[in-house]
Amino acid sequence: MNPKKRRKKEGLHLTDKKHPKQGIWSTVLGIVSVVFFLVLCFMSGETGGKAGVWIGILGVLCAVISIWGFVLAMLSLKMDNIRQLFPSLGVVINGIMIVFYLVIYIMGTA
Repeated sequence: MNPKKRRKKEGLHLTDKKHPKQGIWSTVLGIVSVVFFLVLCFMSGETGGKAGVWIGILGVLCAVISIWGFVLAMLSLKMDNIRQLFPSLGVVINGIMIVFYLVIYIMGTA
């Protein structure tokens, strides 16, 4: 019998990798963009699609927030020795929101 201990793969792994602040901020910006998007959709629906210019301006502001969050996430993914959870979440959330804003813009111009 070989008394060597085998290391479990599903055990706790200690590492010095940290969550990058830019990645956390990109995820927060993505969540803020989703919440504002849902609020603006509700407000527009309540007025029957005649919410006015301010709702449109706030929608453009939300698109800018999503673009900013996407850029932050991409910059944080290029860092060395980091955990990739928050930057990856930021890329996915902000990327999906940018696509939503583009679809709404295209539908509005048609």
